[in-house]
Amino acid sequence: MVMVQEPDEAKYDGMPRAAIQTGTVDFVLPVQDMPLHLIEYFQRIKAGENVRTRTIDNRNLSKIHAVLRNKSGHDFSHYKESTIRRRINRRLNVHGYNNPSEYLRHLQRHPEEIKALVKEMLIGVTQFFRDPEAFQALKETVLPKLLNNRADQGTVRAWVTGCATGEEAYSLAIILSEYIDEHQLDMDYQIFATDLDEDAIEIARTGVYAGDIARDVNPERLKTFFQKQDHDYRIRTGIREKIVFAPQSVIKDPPFTRLDMLLCRNLLIYLDFEIQKKLIPLFHYSLNPGGILFLGHSETIGGFEDYFDILDPHWKIYQRKKDFQEARRPLDFPPSVSKNLERSIRTIQPVSISELVERTLLDQFTPPAIIIDKQGEIRYIHGRVHKFLEHAQGPVSSYNAFEMARENLKMHLISVLHRMRPDAPPSRRVIGIRQNGDILDVRITVSPIREEQGQGLYVVMFEEEVKDPITAQRTDSPPENQGDQSSEMADLRNKLLVSEEKLRTTVEELESTNEELRSSNEEYQSTNEELQSANEELNSSREELQSLNEELETVNSELQGKMQQVEDAYGEMTKMLNSLNMPVIFLDKNLCIKRFSAHAHDIMEMIDTDIGRPVKQLHSKVVGVDLEEEAHKVLLNESARELEIKTKQGKWYLMRTLPFPDARRNVQGVVLAFVDINELKEITGRYTDLAKEWRYAQGIVDTVREPLVALDRDLKVISASRAFYDTFQVKPGETEGQSLFSLGNGQWDIPELHNLLNEILPEKKVFNDFVVEHDFPDIGRKEMLLNARSMYIDGEDHGCILLAIQDATPMDGQ
Repeated sequence: MVMVQEPDEAKYDGMPRAAIQTGTVDFVLPVQDMPLHLIEYFQRIKAGENVRTRTIDNRNLSKIHAVLRNKSGHDFSHYKESTIRRRINRRLNVHGYNNPSEYLRHLQRHPEEIKALVKEMLIGVTQFFRDPEAFQALKETVLPKLLNNRADQGTVRAWVTGCATGEEAYSLAIILSEYIDEHQLDMDYQIFATDLDEDAIEIARTGVYAGDIARDVNPERLKTFFQKQDHDYRIRTGIREKIVFAPQSVIKDPPFTRLDMLLCRNLLIYLDFEIQKKLIPLFHYSLNPGGILFLGHSETIGGFEDYFDILDPHWKIYQRKKDFQEARRPLDFPPSVSKNLERSIRTIQPVSISELVERTLLDQFTPPAIIIDKQGEIRYIHGRVHKFLEHAQGPVSSYNAFEMARENLKMHLISVLHRMRPDAPPSRRVIGIRQNGDILDVRITVSPIREEQGQGLYVVMFEEEVKDPITAQRTDSPPENQGDQSSEMADLRNKLLVSEEKLRTTVEELESTNEELRSSNEEYQSTNEELQSANEELNSSREELQSLNEELETVNSELQGKMQQVEDAYGEMTKMLNSLNMPVIFLDKNLCIKRFSAHAHDIMEMIDTDIGRPVKQLHSKVVGVDLEEEAHKVLLNESARELEIKTKQGKWYLMRTLPFPDARRNVQGVVLAFVDINELKEITGRYTDLAKEWRYAQGIVDTVREPLVALDRDLKVISASRAFYDTFQVKPGETEGQSLFSLGNGQWDIPELHNLLNEILPEKKVFNDFVVEHDFPDIGRKEMLLNARSMYIDGEDHGCILLAIQDATPMDGQ
């Protein structure tokens, strides 16, 4: 019975919770820590809706097993039937199905539901150092016996079955590492960890766990065997390399052998008794003599006390007996279901003459029989069985042989089916059935159907015992006293046999009930573990959400800071652009206006609302240049361009078109920068005019036949006429910029010329016809008339001297 109620608010600090009571087990979970489908399930129970457990008949259950086996490869037929039915009922409640056949069709049509049901079957309840006292007992009591006396100091081999997400395997590795280091043993270890759930195996392989494992692992072990990663912990490589994780079914796959330790904790409680009886010998076979078997707190080795010695009865730690040898035989696991069992619709075939004859013979000469399952449900009736079966009074819920059997037959059927196994031989017995006040002797034959299509079904045949007439006549006429005594003795004997049978059946039912209660208790414990695991997962999820919320707040704060920085940078960039006193326009990849400086109005007519508009839609003030085309060329070539442009107002600018990339060097747009070169253009024009005037003056000077020299205030040659170079045989490169007195070989270093240029000219500003005679090395003796005057430029005296030289050397004979 399942009850859902709101507990006392004061008792649980006002936290709304759902209480689940099942027998002697009481679970209380906060509502906010429960899965959504469980909350809805309990709310529907409380509202009085029909969410009770549905009865799943064996036919639908077999088909569900077949679907799971064929689609997922996992066989759950060996799991405890009550657990399987409960979990299938949970999926029925989640989807709102009342009929198991509807859910079977849903399962066949939706592959994702198969995965969900498999996940429902697999119980991943685990944690680090689960039952810490048990692992402490393993380290302090068991490992010394296993490792200290080993003759071979090699590798310790261990197998962890049903490892889930790996916490138990890593716990064992930590225990072994600590023990080997503390006792300085020269040995290593290897752990094989297996599970059906491949997703859980992947999690175990990564070795990364949430920060809440600090509740189960002490700080010293966290520091030694884990690495902190943000809010998680990662198993160190040295431990991870010691464990091999692999998907494996302990039921159908070959086991690991030559093991020193085998951990199978809280796995057997989910399997039926038959498979448990086959797994314990399998574990015994896998272990070396003296090897350790570590079971869960609620598990035992059953009737295999001869296989193992008990090391710790409380924590269920066993040691394989070294001197025990059993007869080796292959494990006989149930074969896979035949495909014929899964066919619900068979094709009608034509009936042959032989089949018709066989059917007629069966109907006329075969005794009445019924086919039933283990629970007594009638699947088929052959012949007239009204002498042996009858309907009881009251409503008819099903055709059950146990309920319809006549007196004495019911207890016999229950007793025989309870003891009978699928491979058992037929059971035959003659019993007396009361019918209308008489005793009818009937031979009851019960035999299992061994074909795959009929596994789990039994044939019950009824044969009436026919007495020999002569023997019957003799036995019907005994002496009166002797007949009464014989009848009374026979009646008492029959009653005694019936009582013994009832007692035996009652004892077996009591044992079966005890076993079912034990199984139910284990299921309740597993349910408790599941709920605890769900609670822990929800607490972990809540902590992760809190941590995520804190991280989001931190990220939000950082983003706000970044936004403020971006706004500040944008404002500073805008101020900088406006302070440049030059037009700047930013275009995006589509050549639309992205931003512009305050002086961009000198180039193009735009306002703030034009941001985002294509540049071709705006009126340009540039003459003869298409700004859009220039920007498009830069986007295509991804290289800068320069071009001198002129506005309609007559101002000149140097337009620089540049691509601007992002942090990854991907071009995001184009920048148009306009440098004012109007003054430069004016200076260039003036320079051009001066150059023309200079060339004009130079042409005049060159046409004068007398040598002319222009000197600066330091008496260095600024320029000279062509006549000067030709007369004195010097070159412009050797003359211009040189002192007049150092020209040639110092031929102009004349004292009178020094006196004229340094003394007379500064005072009088001019002198004329000053006669100088001098011998020049290359041209001989020359008599020259020197005329000099200071030059004025724009009415100002800049210290420049124009020296004119007239050759006055007399001709020969004159």
